[in-house]
Amino acid sequence: MLGVLFCVITGKIVAEIASPLLLVALSLLAVGLVSFLSPKIGLTIIIFSMIFSPKFEGIKLSEAHIHGAVILKVEDILLIIIFLAWFVRAAVVKRLPFLTHTRLNLPMFLYIFTCLTSTCLAYLRGELQGLRAFFYIVKYFEYYLLYFMTVNIVENRQDVMRYLRYGWITAILVTCYGYWSMTLGERVTVPFNEAFGSKDLGNEANTFGGYYLVIFAVLLAQFIHPSAGFSWWAWATLLFMMPPFLLTLSRSSYIGLTGALLFLLGLKTRKRLNLLFWVGLILIAFLFIPSVQKSVGDRIAFTFKGTGNLETMQLGSSTTLKLESSAMQRVTSWRDILLVKFPQHPLIGCGVTAVGLVDVQYPRVLGETGLFGLFFFLWLLYRLWKLSWSLYSEAAHPQDRALALGMLTALVGLLFHGFGANTFIIVRIMEPFWFLAALVARSHINLRNTQASIQRGYA
Repeated sequence: MLGVLFCVITGKIVAEIASPLLLVALSLLAVGLVSFLSPKIGLTIIIFSMIFSPKFEGIKLSEAHIHGAVILKVEDILLIIIFLAWFVRAAVVKRLPFLTHTRLNLPMFLYIFTCLTSTCLAYLRGELQGLRAFFYIVKYFEYYLLYFMTVNIVENRQDVMRYLRYGWITAILVTCYGYWSMTLGERVTVPFNEAFGSKDLGNEANTFGGYYLVIFAVLLAQFIHPSAGFSWWAWATLLFMMPPFLLTLSRSSYIGLTGALLFLLGLKTRKRLNLLFWVGLILIAFLFIPSVQKSVGDRIAFTFKGTGNLETMQLGSSTTLKLESSAMQRVTSWRDILLVKFPQHPLIGCGVTAVGLVDVQYPRVLGETGLFGLFFFLWLLYRLWKLSWSLYSEAAHPQDRALALGMLTALVGLLFHGFGANTFIIVRIMEPFWFLAALVARSHINLRNTQASIQRGYA
């Protein structure tokens, strides 16, 4: 009766006021209620919103700076609401665990703690102002929040397969958007590239390429360890996605794919040469299409030719490096961090966002969080590698092995991608990445539980 009364009152308010904010609030309330009743449905909503999530300008921080407002995604709000619903459910249903232990918990905590510490010290020194740095840290925390929530909600292999299918559907839909972008003659980029109310449209083609690296890793792993006839399904999907990937014109993504393929080629598996042959054939086939060949070739040649005067860096007494401005900016980022920012605060760093625009992952981590932050960051990735390799080497089920190999391949690809982008802080790359990591962690936990049960049975 109370539910009916609530619906009647709510409907009357919406009909009379018709406020967009009210409609948004009610929608978020509905998502929270559904997520409380079924956290797995909430997790499904997150999967589809990782890419298809509009951006909008949030809090205005500075009129003078080009990035004067915090850019938020609808998915940011959804994630917090779904997390709170899951948290309340875990508190109400006492038998539900709140925080499952995994091998990644400790390095995640220490890395976030280092980010907070370095940033707080930067505020105390007067080197940072405003709230932008803390919003960035919240972004980092969101990735790990998604990881912990997924590990706790997912229960078995059936859940893993279901969410992988949802991720595949999302990737197909976003690829259709990519084909639509191609018809406009534009550089392929992610949906909702621009923020509502923002004049700075930017371009997230590099982000789209990094997202594809995660998807390609899972598909290639399915080919090497097929289950339920997924081998040719994976190839068909890869074939469908290759043109938009190439036309992102993301040089970092090309490098990332090369690194991932080299890793797979180094595996001791009978399908590695077959894999190389088919991927090479697909790439060659598409590069023979005149429009694709010209776009990709011009983009690579642009690195060393540019459209005007190239920027020059002196590497020695008689050696100079000439690159176009975007590529040179990435090279100079290493120099500026190693020679200027890092010596100022070598142990704890200058603080998040305190090193300016550094569009390369590794010098940015070193400059912002120092040696401590770099150590915890690399330790986290090493733990993830060990976790995935353990599942890959010990699991008997082909789907578990394919999942682990997909994670390993994605990690290698993104490590290469990180030499040309802030890969591990980009939302639309990291959310699918850490979601995949959570599926691996849950599968590894289930494997360990099964092994323990078998040992107890023998005992």
